[in-house]
Amino acid sequence: MATWLDTGIRFGFVFNIFLLVWLTPNWSSAERCVYQTLNQTARTVKCEQAIPLLVIGIWQLDKAETKRINNWTDDSAQLIRKIQNGIGNCVIFRMVSHEEENCCAGWTGDNCDVVTCSPACAHGKCTGPDTCTCDTGWTASACDEEKKVINSSLRYCYPKKGCHGNKLFNGTAVSKDVCCLGELASWGISGKEGSCVTCHVVIL
Repeated sequence: MATWLDTGIRFGFVFNIFLLVWLTPNWSSAERCVYQTLNQTARTVKCEQAIPLLVIGIWQLDKAETKRINNWTDDSAQLIRKIQNGIGNCVIFRMVSHEEENCCAGWTGDNCDVVTCSPACAHGKCTGPDTCTCDTGWTASACDEEKKVINSSLRYCYPKKGCHGNKLFNGTAVSKDVCCLGELASWGISGKEGSCVTCHVVIL
């Protein structure tokens, strides 16, 4: 049967899941973002003092550390009973939100005004966050696939779906049948919509 202490601990878990969802950045400008992160803080208190904090749900019980500092070998049910009776010391923790401003993804520099591409543009220029404008004769998301090498029957083979990852076959364009013969994931042109084929065996 669940106790009020169990309920408080479960509530704390749900509360922290809610905070984790809150970690998405708030956009403060086109190049700078405010990120919210969570840091864990812990404290050791007498178990009788920990009870109301655990019931509220913001603090959680570190069962392993509580057992260690008290030299207890109890199972969870025995541990909860001892805590409810105010025996020993309890290690409790909670997650604290911290707000920090940093460059948005795809931007760098002291003023976050330098655009970046990852991976870097092999034969072209980085003209937007993770956006390459390829030189003549080159294509793909990183401008690293030569147009004269690839055609409807010869393209590159990748170990990951969506034509991502390092090119296989030493970077040589191959047919779809050759690429998808083994346990490989995709064949086509990286970053070009509609130009990547998923093989029958997909490696995530």
